[in-house]
Amino acid sequence: MCGERRDMNVLEAAREVQKDKTKVFKVEGFTVKKSAFGNYPVLIEDKTGASWGLYDILLNAADFDFQPVQDPTKLKVDDPIEVSLTGNPQDWQPAYFANYEGGKVWTWFTGYTKRMSDYYGYVPVSWNYWRLPESK
Repeated sequence: MCGERRDMNVLEAAREVQKDKTKVFKVEGFTVKKSAFGNYPVLIEDKTGASWGLYDILLNAADFDFQPVQDPTKLKVDDPIEVSLTGNPQDWQPAYFANYEGGKVWTWFTGYTKRMSDYYGYVPVSWNYWRLPESK
């Protein structure tokens, strides 16, 4: 077991454990080590003993374009955003914000604004991932 690491975050430590199952890291108040459960390659424990398993997709998150922490409650109706069901870089598409409910961002159907959706009778759809549009 090594001491507290300040030069890496939990995800970086998890990737190191995935490469070398004998390593154990203390990072950001968590212990990161090999999991005893077959469906989780890496286990993260906090000081209370609570633990979380990481799936391979999280360990390879650099391959996906997950949003930075943003507050969807600050968005206004018809604010332009980008949405995705998978978080995969090629799956992002432009949309207009409708609301935030049930932990998900909702946008107007097929990229319409509220006015067009009301006109055609479309209802909002939910998305797994969202982000503010990238500056062009």
